[in-house]
Amino acid sequence: MHLPFRSLLIFLLFSQVLMAQDSKSLVFNFSPADEGPILEANLLEPSGPYQKIVIIIPDEGPDKRDTHPILTSHLLKQGIAVCRYDDRGTGKSKGDFEEATTYDHAEDLIGLSDFFRTSESYAEMQLGFLGFGEGGLTALIAVENEASPDFMVLIGTPAMSSERIIFAQTENMPQKWQFGNEAPRETRSMLIDIHRILREDLPEKETKKAVKNYLKEKGIKKYDYDKFLSPQYRFHIDYDPTETLRFMKVNTLYLVGEKDAVIQAKQNDKRIWGTGNQSIEYEIVENVAHNLQFEGHDKYDMAEKAMERISTWILNN
Repeated sequence: MHLPFRSLLIFLLFSQVLMAQDSKSLVFNFSPADEGPILEANLLEPSGPYQKIVIIIPDEGPDKRDTHPILTSHLLKQGIAVCRYDDRGTGKSKGDFEEATTYDHAEDLIGLSDFFRTSESYAEMQLGFLGFGEGGLTALIAVENEASPDFMVLIGTPAMSSERIIFAQTENMPQKWQFGNEAPRETRSMLIDIHRILREDLPEKETKKAVKNYLKEKGIKKYDYDKFLSPQYRFHIDYDPTETLRFMKVNTLYLVGEKDAVIQAKQNDKRIWGTGNQSIEYEIVENVAHNLQFEGHDKYDMAEKAMERISTWILNN
């Protein structure tokens, strides 16, 4: 199914109607593992019996519980229950999204996992994490911190440090990081210097002043300095999932689009095979982009072949 943009909104609305007809819905609150703010989630159950629940963790947010409706509808039709939730400070969830890092989101995911593991109604069911991009890192950090999903699906999730992804993007997504009209090599050099400033862990005002002065010396007078000061950006430059990927024991389907411009499929491929982890089934999906959608299609319009691969794998694991 590959929809032009003008038809996609109609399809998304229609898919929500189909989900309402073909599933049962349970809305509930849960607490993060670190006793953070109360969050709200929605479990969609297939109309018939089921044994598997998938928690969908979207990419960079903030996201509400209506994300990935096409994939959700597909999974429900295959007899797989789907849980989605409002990020911190989003929808009906409490908290502050802007001050949260991926570590905080992992605490949220652990709390949601604990809800199912300790519930009489769901404790005997198989529970899986399905993470897109940053959501995949959230899932990996949750596993690092003793979350125990029965299976996991990672889509477009980097297998290297986020800093390396940022540096790679200066080449394949230059507009995202350019300070002016400089060449990618100069952008990368400037980012290295800024990251060095951030790692000094100065108070926020001093850090901003140091970054501003550095860019001023480079002839950059107008720039959004604040993006470097967020807790999430600081997380990005230091987190590396390699060790978790090497040692985790969770059966994992790891899919990356051949045309993924965010993480570069071939580099990711080398990193995954380098872990030697036999629990991971790694595949590059031909002719699709970051969210396994065909180029030019909405990020939620996942290719049918990718959805079939995911649901078949889940049902067989």
